[in-house]
Amino acid sequence: MPKVCVFCGSPPKSKNKEHVLPQWLIGLTGDPGRKVYLGREWTNPQLKQRVYSLSAFVFPACQDCNEEYSALESQAKSLMYSLLKGLPASEGDFDVLLDWFDKVRTGLWVSFLYLNKNYRELSPQFYIKSRIAAKDRLLFIYRDLNELDGLVITGVESPIFQVMPSCFALSVNHLHFFSASAQDLLAPRFGFPYLTNRKLARDREGMGAEVVEGSGHTVLPLISFPLAPGGTQLYQPMIPADVRAADKMGPWNEPYVIQNCRDHSKGRGRIFIEREGSLSKYPDGLSSAWIPPSQFTKLECISKITLMTGEWLEKLYSNVPDTSELTPEQVEFIKKSTGGILRLHRLMMEHVKQQLENATSVERFVPD
Repeated sequence: MPKVCVFCGSPPKSKNKEHVLPQWLIGLTGDPGRKVYLGREWTNPQLKQRVYSLSAFVFPACQDCNEEYSALESQAKSLMYSLLKGLPASEGDFDVLLDWFDKVRTGLWVSFLYLNKNYRELSPQFYIKSRIAAKDRLLFIYRDLNELDGLVITGVESPIFQVMPSCFALSVNHLHFFSASAQDLLAPRFGFPYLTNRKLARDREGMGAEVVEGSGHTVLPLISFPLAPGGTQLYQPMIPADVRAADKMGPWNEPYVIQNCRDHSKGRGRIFIEREGSLSKYPDGLSSAWIPPSQFTKLECISKITLMTGEWLEKLYSNVPDTSELTPEQVEFIKKSTGGILRLHRLMMEHVKQQLENATSVERFVPD
């Protein structure tokens, strides 16, 4: 894979290195020099386990790009320390944190392209810079009983994540976060305009689609995917970045959309919290509403979030666009490719389920 900046995708200028998992996060969760399991080496015939020093988990970046996001990193660090203490947080705080999770999730995806030598020969259409705040997004938060400090990354080793980094989970000491972002993940049931009749085009990259005007009201639940109970659900509908960039905001200029945006010009919707079947706007000021209502053992938290991540990856990936305009050869290639990825993902999830069933403590659960 050619060396490109993880932020912008161009050859790095004034070469720098980006810690995709920031040094402050590594230090917060244990020995900064520790080695961890980071999946299998997919280019190795024996699928050898990859053991990596977290302090050495760095990738190419432009110096300017790295510096551009230093403020976001600093804010995220302060917020994470605050949340771990159980302190109140505002809607603006979670807007920042959702940006940070977009950054980490996309950064991990690009990182694994490097580690796996882009063996699937993907042509990335986005990098960190163009993926932050680009699509509907959510954050679920769970908490354990403060048993052990540690850092656990879930979902990134799936073959689905390697081609479509739509969701992952990050466990930081006693808090467990599930982050997801995808086109129209929330818009249809939230009442925002959304795209339908997505079609892959024969002679060009990308796809065509039609815009459906928003209904102007919410339908609960916002998500029809399986949700692990006991956590806090935060949602943020977004005006898609490509709509904003192409200046095609027409249907998104309606009063309902404007009223439900923190910053309409930047496409940022308000942040909503769902609890007990009720959806409300997260408070502007500092609030403890984010604190999860239940606590679990660490193994229970990791089990719930690992299985949920696997199910979400499969459901999001299975939403295949219309292929009727493609050639028979193109359709057959897509069927074989997606079918192989789904089979491997399901096989890996069955193995993880078996590990979880056999584990009596989190120390015995090492997903491989």
